[in-house]
Amino acid sequence: MKWLILAFVANLVIAGAGHGRDAETDKVVALINAEREIAGCPALVVNRQLEAAAQRHSESMAGQDFFGHVDPDGLKVAQRAEAAGYRWMMVGENISAGYVTADATVAGWMNSPGHRSNILTCGFTETGVGHVYIPDDVGKVKYGHYWTQVFGRPMAEDRFGRPMAEER
Repeated sequence: MKWLILAFVANLVIAGAGHGRDAETDKVVALINAEREIAGCPALVVNRQLEAAAQRHSESMAGQDFFGHVDPDGLKVAQRAEAAGYRWMMVGENISAGYVTADATVAGWMNSPGHRSNILTCGFTETGVGHVYIPDDVGKVKYGHYWTQVFGRPMAEDRFGRPMAEER
C-alpha cells in the first residue's frame, strides 16, 4: 500500500516549483484584491506563513485524496495557520478543486456566498494562496487542480511580543 501512495504523490505538480508561488497564485491575489477594492476593502498583503499553510493544505488534499476544510488529521485552518507560525486575530479559508485557472477559481468563489464573504471581509489584511496540479489524478477524488486561499489578520503584540487587544 505504501508504494501506491508514494507513486500517487510522485505525480503531484506543485505550483511555483515547490514554494507554492507562481503566476496563477499571484493572479488569484490580484483578482481577489480587485474584488475587495470594488467593495471598499483594503488590498490583502501576501504573508509567507499563510502562503505555506495554504500550499500545505492544497498538497494535503491532493496527496491524501480528500477535498475539505478539515484534513484527515482533524486539523482546521486555524490550526494549520498556527503550525505555519502565524499568530492570528482572524483567520479564514477558501478551497476549490477542479478549476484550471485563477480566473475560474476566483469566479467560483465569488459565486459562492460563504467564499465571497471571506473575500469581502474587510477585517482580513493578509493572505496566502496554494495550488497543486496532478496531471493524472488517480485517487477517488479526481479534481486535478486543488486550490487553497488562507485569509488572516495578525495578532497585535506589544513591544515585548505579548498578545494585546487591537486599538480602535
